[in-house]
Amino acid sequence: MRRIPDLDRLDDFHESHARPPHNVGLYELEVSLFTLLAADLDYLPQDVEHIESFWLLIDIGYSSAGFVMRLASGRRVHLMCNIAQKEDDTGIESVDLETEDVPPHLSHPVLEADLGTGWRDDVEILDDFVALWR
Repeated sequence: MRRIPDLDRLDDFHESHARPPHNVGLYELEVSLFTLLAADLDYLPQDVEHIESFWLLIDIGYSSAGFVMRLASGRRVHLMCNIAQKEDDTGIESVDLETEDVPPHLSHPVLEADLGTGWRDDVEILDDFVALWR
């Protein structure tokens, strides 16, 4: 069932936990989860049990991120998002999602050499945020 988490809880979370530099990737994760609600994929935000690792690429007017997520079923997926901001910086122009399964023998997919931060495992804030969706 598709359901949106309590928006007041999300706002409270942002006010109390999501301060730089600890909020790296949080914006991209939030946009990804809301987009996932409307996507025609075989899992939903509330199926995510744990964020294992992530990567992030930020540029002016654009950001991309990927999250290796373990689902409640035990399946592991790499959810990638590309977010383009409107030229006047008044919001999001477009969001593209892609997903792929992550085989059990890999900790994460291999990335292109110049893709953002590389894999990061500082996921505590991201995990706390995902828990609000369950």
